[in-house]
Amino acid sequence: MRIISISEMKLNAANLRDEIGDNTLFVTQNGNQSLVVMSDDSYAAMMQKHAELGAAIDDLWPDDERINAIGQNGNTGEHYKGA
Repeated sequence: MRIISISEMKLNAANLRDEIGDNTLFVTQNGNQSLVVMSDDSYAAMMQKHAELGAAIDDLWPDDERINAIGQNGNTGEHYKGA
């Protein structure tokens, strides 16, 4: 993880993609974290992993089982959206 100021990011904008590589860059403004920057390849890999994890969760707990769990143990389901 690398942290830089937004000013440094602007100064190195032309070389930023090569500099980041597969890493994530955290950008600060006035000492506060304000941006997370990553290459398009890293973003695509992250989204692919997210989709795979989502599919794995769906395989483990299909929607109909979640619905059947609502109402058990006194749970009325009022805090579940769409219930």
